[in-house]
Amino acid sequence: MNYTHDELVMKGQPMRTTLMVVVLAGILASPAFARLGETREQVLARYGKPTETADLGKIESLHFKKGAFTIFVEMLKETDRAVQIYYWKDTPFAPAQVAELLSRNAEGQLWDQSSYDMMSGKRSDGAAARGGMQKKEDGTARFMLAILSKNAGGVMEKSPADEAGQKAAKEIEGL
Repeated sequence: MNYTHDELVMKGQPMRTTLMVVVLAGILASPAFARLGETREQVLARYGKPTETADLGKIESLHFKKGAFTIFVEMLKETDRAVQIYYWKDTPFAPAQVAELLSRNAEGQLWDQSSYDMMSGKRSDGAAARGGMQKKEDGTARFMLAILSKNAGGVMEKSPADEAGQKAAKEIEGL
């Protein structure tokens, strides 16, 4: 069968449109949150300039605001890779949010299924996730999910969660 140039262009149009829609959907669906193992360059490309940075010895902590989340990305200076990520928000994490954040930070491994509901868990390679709540100075709560790479062990001289943990422990001392 012979086609004119215009007929060939029209025949190819639906395929090109479908391809463009698929590519655009993939771009829009790409996760907006940092991942364990990402380089500093990748983290900055995802979030832009940090709202704050902190030198924690072997770690540099980059702080970002993304929608309802405040995110601390802990970069191991030696490798320039994200080894810990803290997600903070003012409302509790839904199990689906925990599952999604753990999935994005799986680094090719599987999380223990109980991680999704319990806000804590581990992977067989030693990575860990922990969640909790902190009371803010104004009396309201904020919620945190921390995801630590297998490469994070022993590198923190001071953790942003340490102070929160100490405050939480003091709050329940008298109970």
